[in-house]
Amino acid sequence: MKAKKFLSEFKNTKATNNFLRFLVVALITTIVAEGIIMLNLMDKQRVIVVPINVDRKFSITGDTASPEYVEMMIRQTIYLKENFTPETVRENFKAFLSLIAPQYYRQVEKKLMNTANELIKYQISQVFFPKEVFVKGNTATVTGIKKIYAGEHLAEQKPVKIKISFKINQGKFEVLKYEEVAYNTNRSSNNG
Repeated sequence: MKAKKFLSEFKNTKATNNFLRFLVVALITTIVAEGIIMLNLMDKQRVIVVPINVDRKFSITGDTASPEYVEMMIRQTIYLKENFTPETVRENFKAFLSLIAPQYYRQVEKKLMNTANELIKYQISQVFFPKEVFVKGNTATVTGIKKIYAGEHLAEQKPVKIKISFKINQGKFEVLKYEEVAYNTNRSSNNG
């Protein structure tokens, strides 16, 4: 009788252990699946941001952004790089550097800070008036008028075309390339 009772309890214990093992495996599988789903949803989450100084909504989803956001960041990039006085050039360039993609930061920083030192030494100020912003893919073309002052005197005024290559990296706007290119005023700026 004791043997039958022992075998019966053993079978019950074994069945209970098997059920508990199944339950643990099912819970682990569910937790792993939830984690994978949550990671995928993080890249697809859409956030609508409306800061005080922006007059329209924009959104960023993973590594893409709405055209409004891209245009706002292009205008901010242009402002920081092209508008300065001897007193503000270092701060503007430092803020501009915060938009540079990490892999290009060091080489751009060295060049910009050397340029800033020269601009301060010769008391150069500059202002850029953007006329058009044209974005195609991950490249923006901005046309406008650049005025350069030496002290208080206008040294140069010219039409300018600036090309900016960029990417959206985990919601952050990053400048890959920034260059002033030849500008023919007889052509339409929509040609890129």
